[in-house]
Amino acid sequence: MKIYDENWKELTGPDLSLGHTEPGRRLIARHEAVEARPALYDWEVLEGTQGLYPGGLRRLVETRPARPATSAWDEYEDCLIYRPYTAEELAEREKPGMEERLAALEGALLELMLLGAAPAPAEDPEAAGDAAEEARENV
Repeated sequence: MKIYDENWKELTGPDLSLGHTEPGRRLIARHEAVEARPALYDWEVLEGTQGLYPGGLRRLVETRPARPATSAWDEYEDCLIYRPYTAEELAEREKPGMEERLAALEGALLELMLLGAAPAPAEDPEAAGDAAEEARENV
């Protein structure tokens, strides 16, 4: 399938990181309507029959075939149209996607848990409260 730019110039290897392709149809030719035409016939003299009959024996032959009427129609080619991204679309594509952001958050959380930077949850709420009071007194 051929790939064209927005000005219908054929492209051989468009850069899909700077644009995208869309399905399209390109007008190749316009065909005019044709009127019906009847067949034409003529008489043909059979060879060797001139002596049997004055002027010879004849048969009817078609000299031009009939042609049916056809409507006008357009001929199209299926193709791909390359559309470059706008500056806004390029900026949006450079932003990290949802999966990349989730992976970064998971990595940061794992790192915090492995390094012990995240405080361990207190098993006894009263003990946690006593520890908080002691920390306030020491300050």
